Amino acid sequence: MISIIVPVYNRDYCLSRCLDSIMYQTFTDWECVLVDDGSTDGTLEVCHRYEKADLRFRIYNQPNRGVSVARNRGLEFSRGEYIAFIDSDDWIDQNYLQLLYESAGNGIMPLCGYHVQQRDGGSMNVTIQNNLYLMDSNIAELLTEQLSDGLLAGPICKLYDRNIIETNRLRFPSGINWGEDLIFNYAYYQHIEGIRGVSYNLYHVVQEIESLSVKAKYAFFLTDHLRLWKSVSLFILAKDIDVPPALNVLMEKWYRLLFSQQIAGVLYVHDRLSWKQRYERMNYLIQSADRENFKKYRFKRLKGFLVYHRLSVLIFIFYEVKFFLMKQLTNK
Repeated sequence: MISIIVPVYNRDYCLSRCLDSIMYQTFTDWECVLVDDGSTDGTLEVCHRYEKADLRFRIYNQPNRGVSVARNRGLEFSRGEYIAFIDSDDWIDQNYLQLLYESAGNGIMPLCGYHVQQRDGGSMNVTIQNNLYLMDSNIAELLTEQLSDGLLAGPICKLYDRNIIETNRLRFPSGINWGEDLIFNYAYYQHIEGIRGVSYNLYHVVQEIESLSVKAKYAFFLTDHLRLWKSVSLFILAKDIDVPPALNVLMEKWYRLLFSQQIAGVLYVHDRLSWKQRYERMNYLIQSADRENFKKYRFKRLKGFLVYHRLSVLIFIFYEVKFFLMKQLTNK
């Protein structure tokens, strides 16, 4: 049996689409654990309607404690041999469970692609090759392909083996603001034999368009970013993966991108921080940076040079001027 865990919170306007896509799966040996995270709209009523219509739906309630706690509660109450996570905004193709199930077993995690539909009408596909990636041979190839796409980071598009989760006491970390999925996944990946790609985009994501100010809020979470970096690094070390130059460069770029986003976020939210507060937070980030990730690039790019030499005042001026010019262009 496959246990489908769906955390729900204030999604009465779109939840039916998600649950309908589960109800009409060609693979029928499933249960759906709905964990309501303290919804204040009609979400719970929608859940009860499906629970009455199909006994494979089960509902559990909790005060609003966040998606990680909701997923962990779903793990506690689920009974299936395999676990699937679906977000309440999204939906799946009719053969989603069937194709993933056929590719699972013997320590192999199945992984499919997904389609993204944005509220403004834009769309994109994230696809994986129909290959078997083994931890002791070609997993670095998959890491190189997918690290920047996020397919390995989130809990969607996968089937997890319950035995691996319970034997190793794996849970989503709570109390952090961003990246709990990636931390859980890379802990899980340490205990599997490989990943099998399913070359169909079977999962459908509805993506809200975030403003710059919304995105910038993630930049304050330095500790979370460092935990993400550590999770990926520990996975590579634990599996003794031979990291090719391409993956090494990609990870270094990823680290610098996260770091740049943190600085930009600290300085961008002008209405929340004074000049002094912005500088103090940015200086903390500069002093906390892993200089080795900027070392080989310090003479190629101005920012890398400034970070490597911890020239906080110059970096502060650089970003303040940059955002001032951006604001002037936006207001024209």
